[in-house]
Amino acid sequence: MKMNVFRWEEEFSNKIEELEVPDNWDLHVDMNLVKQKTGLIYTQQTFGSFRCSHCARSWNSSKVSVLFIINLNNRMRRGTVKMRIFKQGCERCSSPEEMIPTVTSDNIERVVCNLVHKIQRKFYEVNDQYQDQKPKIYGLLEGLHNKERCEACRDGFCKQQMLSCAYEQNGEQRVYEQNSDQREYEQYWEQKEYKQDREQREYEQDREQREYEQNREQREYEQNREQRDSAAPAALSVMGLVVGVAAIALMYFANK
Repeated sequence: MKMNVFRWEEEFSNKIEELEVPDNWDLHVDMNLVKQKTGLIYTQQTFGSFRCSHCARSWNSSKVSVLFIINLNNRMRRGTVKMRIFKQGCERCSSPEEMIPTVTSDNIERVVCNLVHKIQRKFYEVNDQYQDQKPKIYGLLEGLHNKERCEACRDGFCKQQMLSCAYEQNGEQRVYEQNSDQREYEQYWEQKEYKQDREQREYEQDREQREYEQNREQREYEQNREQRDSAAPAALSVMGLVVGVAAIALMYFANK
């Protein structure tokens, strides 16, 4: 059974456009994909159905592992996601062919939605408190997960995957909370500095007003003093004239 590659690529393009992710992003399926030294490794588990090509046995699994390796070329403004979905083999057959799972459209949508939000958080610092959607289970699950017939378990993905995802989500939540506390702390100090600046401005305005009032009173005092100083000589002159006239009058009457 071949994987419906077009459905995954189409859903990825739609979700990139819907969430308005910057740059140009493409998803490519590579069924031989392994961990690489470069790129962000992101894994998920979803629900899928299998059908053995030998005995036609069907089974369901909630541990269908999906590997993504994500890279962003900042200079070219182009992002690339390589994807691999892991196969499982039939428990009844002695040498079974490992089959590609059939994943429903709604579970493809959930996986891709989780992937695109991961891209936003890691490459664009979007802190939206998004929680990964869990897969929707269809039909019965038969017994425990068979690690020996699981391609992902052999490659070391199944065992650590769910813990890794939970750890990453908790870590991102802690980072978001730390950033939130930091923003609140910065806002507090900005508000405090603004209040101090406002009080300083009001103090300076009051001081300038007081200085202006003092200068005005000083100017009025000096103007009044100048007026008094200029009026004094005139008063003395008038007094002198009056005294002179009186002296002349006394001399006149004395001669009579």
